[in-house]
Amino acid sequence: MPSPTGSPSPSPTAEPSVRVQLLGTLAVTPGGPPSLQAAAGAQVTTHPGDALQITVTLADDPIPTRLELRLTPGAQEVTVNGGVAVIGTLPDGVLAAVPEPEVLDEDDQPVASALSARDGSLLLMVTPEERHAGAITAELWVGRQVIDEVTVGAERDQPMYAIARTPFGHALLGGGLGSPGARELFEQLGWRQAVALQPALSSPDSLKQQFDCHVLGAPRKQSWNLEAFRLDHPDWMRGALEHRCNWEAEHVPVPTATPGSPSPSASESG
Repeated sequence: MPSPTGSPSPSPTAEPSVRVQLLGTLAVTPGGPPSLQAAAGAQVTTHPGDALQITVTLADDPIPTRLELRLTPGAQEVTVNGGVAVIGTLPDGVLAAVPEPEVLDEDDQPVASALSARDGSLLLMVTPEERHAGAITAELWVGRQVIDEVTVGAERDQPMYAIARTPFGHALLGGGLGSPGARELFEQLGWRQAVALQPALSSPDSLKQQFDCHVLGAPRKQSWNLEAFRLDHPDWMRGALEHRCNWEAEHVPVPTATPGSPSPSASESG
């Protein structure tokens, strides 16, 4: 029916076409490694620490593509927060995690992508642009074990712990700062795994502070050294560019007296 003004009625905006590509069906169980029944076109590599690396190549036409990784029926809760998907519950019930995938075109230029969860599936929406050249490759990791081993040495007559990560531990932080959710997960899950391998890490508190500092500030290093002699430093982020997680006494603020606190006596002041 023509509009009262005589102008043609606007036609509905067409939704952009979205191609759906199945990666496979993922099974995760408590105490067991993840396993994938891969769909056609998905290549799967198993790494030490029972991690899966899934690689798929998309067609070279710039059409939005939704990659779907389905979970077996009855699988645990799946949440996506801060760029990482967690299967299970934090902090004790994590069965597996999927960090923000890497999606590149033929010139190794990043392609926009977004990770989400819906109806028992993990979804990766890949949205290429005209400028992206050739075929697009997406790489996803699935795993749980992020710490490979903890070896004990000595520094200044006190224990020094060298933390080595698994391939999935490196992938979780993305070779750089990683995503906020990945760092939070690593600080919780990684520390629990490290302490399980070497219970002496639970004390002093500065060891956990050094661990968190390395997660944020040294994600590309092959191993992290945590030294028991370092002072307690809850505010380690202050001056981190200077101390680089290896703070000395001069980097740790001296506590100041609170207003109203008694002055030291003559015998105390020396």
